[in-house]
Amino acid sequence: MKIGTVDVGATAKTTVKEFLQHDLQGASAEVAYHLLFSVVPLLIFLTALSGFVTRAIGVNDAMGSITDWLFTESGLPPEAARALEEPIRGVVENEAGGFLSLGAVLALWGGKNAIGSMMKALNVAFDVKETRPWWKKTAVAIGLTIALGLGVVVASSAFLAGSFVGEELAGVLGLGDAWTTTWSILRWVLIPIVLILALSCLYWAGPNVGGSWRWLTPGSVLSILLAGIATFGLSIYFQYFAGYLETYGILGAVLAFVFWLYVMSVIVLFGGELNSILARKHDPAAREDMADPEKRRRPPEPPSQATADMGARPSVLPAFPNLAHLATAERAARQALADESPRGEARRFKTALTTLGAALLAAISSIIVGARRR
Repeated sequence: MKIGTVDVGATAKTTVKEFLQHDLQGASAEVAYHLLFSVVPLLIFLTALSGFVTRAIGVNDAMGSITDWLFTESGLPPEAARALEEPIRGVVENEAGGFLSLGAVLALWGGKNAIGSMMKALNVAFDVKETRPWWKKTAVAIGLTIALGLGVVVASSAFLAGSFVGEELAGVLGLGDAWTTTWSILRWVLIPIVLILALSCLYWAGPNVGGSWRWLTPGSVLSILLAGIATFGLSIYFQYFAGYLETYGILGAVLAFVFWLYVMSVIVLFGGELNSILARKHDPAAREDMADPEKRRRPPEPPSQATADMGARPSVLPAFPNLAHLATAERAARQALADESPRGEARRFKTALTTLGAALLAAISSIIVGARRR
């Protein structure tokens, strides 16, 4: 099956193969870890902002609108939404303006780290290494964080204040109920468009590749579709099959939220891998940049001397090592220990002592906790 000049089957097979070879599922765990520390401050900022905005435009039940959005349209699994409901309620009901500035700073810092992890993973997907200076890389990460954050703000506002804005516009312009109904439909078209544009920005500016800008990329469209399908599937799984909330309580809700973040990270990086494969074939500017010797990722390192002495290949081990191989490896290990400096020996002793102390402290703590329970 072909779409234009793209062979869908071959492209999908290549994308999955290179996604696994690049170990982007492992990089997704790092991205999810940083997202965990940025999503909560972002929600604090958004809910504090929504509280001020909804009160300013005359929406009295701000928490009701936020709760409806959180449980019905946010895309979060029910357990994850339930874990965030109470912190959000506390922020909305507390009108202190400090939540705005604090939430914005923390969300920007955590989001920058998450975007930085995504940029590093996208470089792997595009088979390039990072050559941009640190200030430029940091500026790009902050800019992408703000762009993606604005996308989330616009998408959230389209739901929270969408019906109110539609009614006000209909009243001012004299459009009647027909416009209100039309606006209610248009805002659901606006949300995925905004998110697709935000991901297109990430795929364009994130990797160290000077590709052509495109408003719509296959990776961003596929990511939004897969994110919607995965979120719907996870919601059903958590609601009817997993039983995390009944078994683990609030901890189960947190686990569900973390797993959802990981799945979303996998999907976003998978879309980046798809864009990298298509860029090699259909984007001359990106293809030329990816072929630059200064940007190409370095080839695998040659085997060590000990491995060469054993007669083994870089990634192939003998099925049944003989005594000569074992003797050669033993001599190499003894030589490495003999060449180690006294500073290295002191470092190893300090590490062992620290590990022993931590284990002893954990054992004492367990004994004390057990005694108190009795």
